[in-house]
Amino acid sequence: MKKDVLIAVSIGIVIGAFIALIVINLPTLIPNKSISNIPRITPTKPDSNEIKAQMKQLSLVIENPQDAAISKSSTLEVTGIATFSSLIIVDTKDGPKTVKAHEDGKFSVPVDLNEGGNEIFITAYNENGDSSTTTLTAFYTSEKL
Repeated sequence: MKKDVLIAVSIGIVIGAFIALIVINLPTLIPNKSISNIPRITPTKPDSNEIKAQMKQLSLVIENPQDAAISKSSTLEVTGIATFSSLIIVDTKDGPKTVKAHEDGKFSVPVDLNEGGNEIFITAYNENGDSSTTTLTAFYTSEKL
């Protein structure tokens, strides 16, 4: 029985040494790939006129409410993001409300809702006079859903 244990330990040491040699020499066995063929990308500084033109392009994204939203409150906050310093007009049956987008483009306008469906027209105007309009409907109910 001692002979079997001695043979098993010897075989384990030989196999372990063989695996250790492979792991140690593995970096030299794998061919070294050259990275000189990889194209290099150099960043370019955008033209200041290009940046100004992009800033003047009009964008309007409504974050809240989503179209066909149901509100349990008679007042709803219309929030979104528009181009910097855009003039935002939120028009409902009760009349228009005007606000200017903040430096980060965000805006928020409280809107009073009537019972039932309320069409809300949100229009953004930039410095060039371009406009973008989004229409959505918000529903108000005082009943428990």
